[in-house]
Amino acid sequence: RAGMPVYPMWDPRRHVVELPEGLGKDRSRYFWCMGWDFGGRNPTVGLLAAVNTSGKILICGEHYESMKTVRWHAARVREMVARVFEIPPEAQALREVETTEGKSELVPTFDIHQYVDLIVGDPTALAMIQEYAMEGIAIGIGVREARINDLFAGIRRVADYLTLGRLAVAKTCVNLIREFSLYVFEPERTGILRNSTERPVAKDDHALDALRYLTMTRPSHEIDQLDAVRERIKKVQDPFQRMIQEERARELGQLDSDDDHLFGVPSIDGISEDTWLQWIA
Repeated sequence: RAGMPVYPMWDPRRHVVELPEGLGKDRSRYFWCMGWDFGGRNPTVGLLAAVNTSGKILICGEHYESMKTVRWHAARVREMVARVFEIPPEAQALREVETTEGKSELVPTFDIHQYVDLIVGDPTALAMIQEYAMEGIAIGIGVREARINDLFAGIRRVADYLTLGRLAVAKTCVNLIREFSLYVFEPERTGILRNSTERPVAKDDHALDALRYLTMTRPSHEIDQLDAVRERIKKVQDPFQRMIQEERARELGQLDSDDDHLFGVPSIDGISEDTWLQWIA
């Protein structure tokens, strides 16, 4: 299997589609979620997906960039969401933000969770989850799938979605499309590693990792259940969002000391690993 494609069932003629016009205008028709892969030198990836009532996933937006700050990524992802949902500039809460050292720009700061129901990523990357929390992006909150970062289970899940015709990718998501064609198994080895050909080469997989996290949550919801699902997620996210508001208030000097809690929650830096794991489990 050395050098064989991990997803031989991938067929651009079948799986790549035009982005439907006005897809995001009626948010209630779909369950909206995002798969996230953290990067540094490697790309940071955010894939925006619309899930219909039959559980079919359409990847309709892609953020893919490396060597940028968390604040820069957060701004670019909000811009992507604004394009898909056709959010007018006056509703994007535009403000001057320093996205890189010594450089400020006018970027959207609207609440992304008013549009995206669920954002998932590697639940073990707690430090990065906290960094994005400071930018108002709650990654992994409300996720119950314990094996979300299981490589082989995730590959199998994506393969099933492709085989059953339950996954489509907008042609604008060029990096995800490219990775599908390049993702292959490791060369064959001998001895104790003789089964290593079952492991993919750790290259050209960043968008695919984000897709794995997304599909592992099994995002399938009937229209009449959407409100209930969103309410459940909101109950988990609300204290998290209040914590973010308090951190911003502290940055603006609206709190006298670190001991003050305007919203009745501790600071992000004070959240223990157990608490984070409880929130994202």
